Amino acid sequence: MKNLNNSLGIYIHIPFCRKKCGYCDFLSYESGDIEEYFSALKREIVFMGEFLSHRNVDTVFIGGGTPSIADAKEITDTLSLLRDCFGVEDNAEISIEINPDSLDERKLSENVKSGINRFSLGVQSFDDEKLRLIGRVHDSSEAKSAIKLLSSRADNYNIDMMMALPNQSIEDLKKDLEILLSFYPKHISYYSLILEEGTLIS
Repeated sequence: MKNLNNSLGIYIHIPFCRKKCGYCDFLSYESGDIEEYFSALKREIVFMGEFLSHRNVDTVFIGGGTPSIADAKEITDTLSLLRDCFGVEDNAEISIEINPDSLDERKLSENVKSGINRFSLGVQSFDDEKLRLIGRVHDSSEAKSAIKLLSSRADNYNIDMMMALPNQSIEDLKKDLEILLSFYPKHISYYSLILEEGTLIS
């Protein structure tokens, strides 16, 4: 029987983005040496594995930033090292955040092969003007293409959406929902925009 008290969840942060969104208060950068970061990340995994290798890992979440901005091989190598250093369970949920502008068929295929079994796609809205106002770099066309690609290759995924966007009316929100539901997503996460102190649109 699984010892729940021994279970461990691991969060891996990839702090790079093409452009920092206007509402984002997470640690992220529009430039930086991604290869050097992954080298440091791998050293930390080895170091922490020396102390925690006896713990069962049942969840791994790769967030950011924009993890999908990184080369898929870096993600694959990182997960492989994680398995070498920790007791990652065979049925562990391994999630990654992805953005429409940085998702393609090659990356998605590599992610699936690496063992990632849950994808979180940041769409936020299908209204190009609203996307521009909050600083997103993708447009509605890219979002729709990304959903179609994701639904054809992944069994477990969710679409992240936002409400209370600048100048967003109830009718705008309904239009977003109509478009979203036309894809029959398996899971939807809807968040309200929160203006955090220090962000570009606060």
